[in-house]
Amino acid sequence: MSISHAKSGSGVIADLDSKGNLTLMMDNHPDLGSPLRGKQMFADVMAHFGDRVNSVQGYWRYGDNLGAFNEAVSNGRSLGAAARGTWTGQRAAEFGFTRVKVVQADEGTDGFSTVSAIFRRG
Repeated sequence: MSISHAKSGSGVIADLDSKGNLTLMMDNHPDLGSPLRGKQMFADVMAHFGDRVNSVQGYWRYGDNLGAFNEAVSNGRSLGAAARGTWTGQRAAEFGFTRVKVVQADEGTDGFSTVSAIFRRG
């Protein structure tokens, strides 16, 4: 499924695999006039797939999620707690996905450069 606002380049592309694992790529540019909002796009994706979602996959190589993750870890939080505190972790928790497993955390020069986390219902 996808939602987009071509003029601003904002949107989300989401995929649910046969095991119920949800992956999504979201980009939003309200500064470029996008009427889309991240929380609503996430909610729309969850409504579209419904109870078929068994987990939400977060994969961060740049952006706000990775920044929040790195900041939390640098302030002494565990990897799991840091993942829960990201934008994706907070949205997943709103839908009951509160258990997290960090499956990849590659260290870079200024914190982690790549992080992957899976959120499951708690």
